[in-house]
Amino acid sequence: MRLPAILSLLSFLLSVAVAQRGQGGECRNDADCIRCVGGVTPLFCKTDDTSTTGKRCAVASPPCQPF
Repeated sequence: MRLPAILSLLSFLLSVAVAQRGQGGECRNDADCIRCVGGVTPLFCKTDDTSTTGKRCAVASPPCQPF
């Protein structure tokens, strides 16, 4: 592979890995949402008719559990 192709692939992979969203952000599944906001509030992906993907990150009821 040429260097420009490798750099393009690397930047794409990094952007996908860092693309987690906060509350109200669009998502496709729970992995797209930030796990815990401020160590207290977990987020999950829920159905939303106003989103282009059909889902948004929303607040879950139970607090985050420490590892």
